[in-house]
Amino acid sequence: MKNETLFAIIDDIDDEYIMEFAKVEKISNVRRKIIRNICLLVACIVVIIGVLSIVELNKEQKNEIITMDKEDGTNVIWGRPSSDVEQFQSNHTFNTEEYLGQIILDEELKEAMRVTISDKDLFAVWVYECTGKSHEKVYGDFIMVIGVEEDYLNKKLIFATKTQLESMTCPDDMIIILGLACR
Repeated sequence: MKNETLFAIIDDIDDEYIMEFAKVEKISNVRRKIIRNICLLVACIVVIIGVLSIVELNKEQKNEIITMDKEDGTNVIWGRPSSDVEQFQSNHTFNTEEYLGQIILDEELKEAMRVTISDKDLFAVWVYECTGKSHEKVYGDFIMVIGVEEDYLNKKLIFATKTQLESMTCPDDMIIILGLACR
């Protein structure tokens, strides 16, 4: 049988015969409302689960500390990408008189120091001086004195152990902010 013949036969079938044998029931308004309400409920549940997942993911990322091993087996601990000196400064106001001669640690660095197990771990730390001293003055009066591994003049970074961070002293004419640097 050729295609043309088959289509001709199908065209000759009257729609009344098809409707007579087909069992098509009209959906009542009550069933339609129930189906619509179920679809709305499922959509709301999906949105709630999505929002909760995003919130939980942000919590996990907030507590994330990145470690990278050096050739000598030492871990270098870096902060998450949102670690930022400008963000820390915008959340805090430092009165020059009140904070002179102090080293201020941001919360992420404090948390990383609290949870670190090994005393050999190095923290990648950004250094910011609040009173407007030149980078060379900060380098000479603070960085060179504390004697840590550093790349301060290029990247404003030092690498220090927990013990070194805890024993640092700030020059009397400076306010130093230290925070966990991002990679």
